[in-house]
Amino acid sequence: MSKLLRAVASCVLLTAAQLAHAVPSAGWTTSDGYAYGTSLDFDGAGQLAANTLITNQFQAQGVTFSGSVRANACGYGAWSAYGMPMNSLGTYGPDCSNNAQEDSFAIRFDGTVSKLALDAFLDDRQGTASFDLYLKGQLVSSFSLSALAYGDLAWNTTINVDNRYFSNGPYGRAGILRVDGALFDEIRFAENLASGSAGFLFFDNLRFDAAREVPEPASLGLIALGLAGISALRRKPGATRQA
Repeated sequence: MSKLLRAVASCVLLTAAQLAHAVPSAGWTTSDGYAYGTSLDFDGAGQLAANTLITNQFQAQGVTFSGSVRANACGYGAWSAYGMPMNSLGTYGPDCSNNAQEDSFAIRFDGTVSKLALDAFLDDRQGTASFDLYLKGQLVSSFSLSALAYGDLAWNTTINVDNRYFSNGPYGRAGILRVDGALFDEIRFAENLASGSAGFLFFDNLRFDAAREVPEPASLGLIALGLAGISALRRKPGATRQA
């Protein structure tokens, strides 16, 4: 096999190994020094009117929304103490009413994403909220928000760092929510509320990395078969080169 064929084969095997061993992870933290490729604070559209339903207002930044996600339902800058100044998005009821309906929404990206973080405040005292990662319409991984670990904050603790509150307790979590180790182009969030219960998620400062596009597993198999065929032809007795 020529050096070129060996190099291509190595790339195919490496990509397949990366796909096979990628382990999606998610969790809460109080700090995140990573430099993401894209950062969206939702303020580029100017001050959004309270209860604005969010759809394609940030399409130019590569992100669209669908479902029950609104801007500033509790007022402009209402969540500044939790690292979410000015515009923030969430599932709180219109006019900051206690949300007793089962909300869900999706965030869709123009391309594939490999890493994501956002500042968030979650009320999930029933432990039912979840989010799913999708790639090209196929489910990649599912997470229970109440089951996610808070890596650097003890249970039932609230702290203030540089005038920002972080919390890890039975009635809510506030901090930085991170997702890593998976390729996806859509996140679907659901509260899954029981009858008569309430819950919400507020978030801001969405940042993410665009992933390098890789062949799908079926394509990798075709490439490997093609390489094997070329190699067999080169080894075939009596094979001659054409001028």
